[in-house]
Amino acid sequence: MGFLKANKRLSHKIERTLGFFPASEIVDELVPEGRVADVGGGKQPLFEKTPAIRHYCGIDLDAEELARAPAGTYDETIVADITRYRGNGDFDMLICRSTLEHVKDTEKAIKGLMSLLAPGGIGYLVVPSRNSVFSYINRLMPESAKRRLLFALYPAKQTDGFPAFYDRTTPHEVSAMIEAQGGTVDQVNKIYFSGYFTFFTPLHVLWRGAAMVQKATNPNYCERFEMIFRKDSAPQTR
Repeated sequence: MGFLKANKRLSHKIERTLGFFPASEIVDELVPEGRVADVGGGKQPLFEKTPAIRHYCGIDLDAEELARAPAGTYDETIVADITRYRGNGDFDMLICRSTLEHVKDTEKAIKGLMSLLAPGGIGYLVVPSRNSVFSYINRLMPESAKRRLLFALYPAKQTDGFPAFYDRTTPHEVSAMIEAQGGTVDQVNKIYFSGYFTFFTPLHVLWRGAAMVQKATNPNYCERFEMIFRKDSAPQTR
């Protein structure tokens, strides 16, 4: 493991020199209060329960993931597929991090997310991009091979590893889906750093070269993106 750690340190040093690491996060601008829904957070909710959060609801497809959250975090848990679940529009804020890449129909998932928010409610997304180098590899490799490789390189992830589809997970397409559901996108932060190849610096350098070519030629490229949006109205009819 010393070899892997040394490579990760060197890879991170390269990224700092290039200005890609650490990645800035707009999550620091969020002020959670009122009724908050955390979709797909499972065992790792974004926020701790505070007096400002009157009601914290965890929504996840996996009941075991929800059960592993820190005790007392969630006031309510709902086991549901966000592509099928429809809420009552009574949450002031929703969080959805690294979840949309795992759904087969992102448009249906966005409808589910928007159904949770009250008018004026704020949403925060973190979405791995369909255009990232890793997503191409992820879609090409058999699921069993991906899991073996992931767990060998990152033992802490042995309780993770859900299939990923990356259906239309680009900043442009997700923004359009939100707007079609009566939302307004206030901020988009494209992140160009990825840690997947840092375990072996020569491979990371190769990835960085390919990523820089993508960044120069594809305006919709990023490794992942953050988005803050708000719900303004009822969805558009088509």
